[in-house]
Amino acid sequence: MSLEDKLKDGWAKVSKGASTAAEKTKDVAGEALDKTKELAGTAAEKTKEVAGTVVEKAKEVTHKGETKDKARGDEPEPPVVDDSAGSE
Repeated sequence: MSLEDKLKDGWAKVSKGASTAAEKTKDVAGEALDKTKELAGTAAEKTKEVAGTVVEKAKEVTHKGETKDKARGDEPEPPVVDDSAGSE
């Protein structure tokens, strides 16, 4: 086998290996993208669930506070007005 034939043979093997690597990279990248989309969707759903729970708990706390104020007959105190001269 001549040197030229050996170089052609080596080049063919390198080219085939590069093609195979490119195909595998494409496959892995596609799988990674699919998994990323799946995880992003799951994260978005969980975030919505948590946000909804936080809003509901905030409403409960606010409602309980308003109920206690009404039960005690608490009314907000009027603001203090300072009519003395020079006060601003």
